[in-house]
Amino acid sequence: MMKPLYKLFALTLLIACTTPGASDNSKSDSNTESITIAQQEIISNIQATDSLSYIGFINKFENSDDFYTDIYFIEGFNYADYDKVRSLGDSIIFRNEELKRVRIPTEKVKQYFILDGLNKINIYNRNNELITTGELTGVEYVEDVIESRFVAVFKLENPGISDYQFCIGNIRENLSTLEYSVIDSDTLTSKLIKHIGVNNERVWRQTHYKLSEHGNVYSIISADTTAFIIETLGNKVNLLYKSESSEFIYDLSIVSKEINGKPILLTFCGLPETDITWTSLLIFNGVEYKVNQNNVKIE
Repeated sequence: MMKPLYKLFALTLLIACTTPGASDNSKSDSNTESITIAQQEIISNIQATDSLSYIGFINKFENSDDFYTDIYFIEGFNYADYDKVRSLGDSIIFRNEELKRVRIPTEKVKQYFILDGLNKINIYNRNNELITTGELTGVEYVEDVIESRFVAVFKLENPGISDYQFCIGNIRENLSTLEYSVIDSDTLTSKLIKHIGVNNERVWRQTHYKLSEHGNVYSIISADTTAFIIETLGNKVNLLYKSESSEFIYDLSIVSKEINGKPILLTFCGLPETDITWTSLLIFNGVEYKVNQNNVKIE
């Protein structure tokens, strides 16, 4: 089972400060084209017929048309694999005072990372509308001023998009659109805080997302070191998620595809009182939401 992702990032930050990065004497830009061609041959072998679909937030590198999504170790984090994969970087793609991107040959890391369903991806906005598609170009190790991470990088059919939210790989049919909006309600907040029994003075953040079609509301409440997700419909209140380790939730995206009668949820999370952040894919098991490894079988 994958360890809590905040541990991955905490250890990532620690290692980033103690382990030397890819050498500045790596292969020069003159070799970039041949490296790219070689990697594309490997990428083409990541079959789109994989049974699992990847779901995750999508982001764009500044001053570039490249987009990326985070990837995670198959067996969870450990120092040995982290150091080994990090040392495989063969060229520096970009570097300035705030960001460094190091290319890692895809064929050398397939055994370490969850890459199922990443060969081709669909990009959606918050309302689950398809806005463009993308193809995997490689794997990179990225260092910025806050943290370091491994990412899958994509070239998009339309890199000029601005309202991107999340991506799904290996999906056989488009999502149904889903309209929802953030609402302000002190009354609802007070009701839910009382329902879950937390101290109002310890609440860090609360946000309510109302679905237009049925009127149900998904609320995230982060209190002290625990994050909660609660569904409200009329007078019915249902606690759907309670974090098992220290966590608060910054934001929530709702994916219209349902599993066991509830939509898939994507959360952007953080470790209280730190700069450590991560994303989680939450799947409903019939009783509550549980963290998934960003790969799920979509029927």
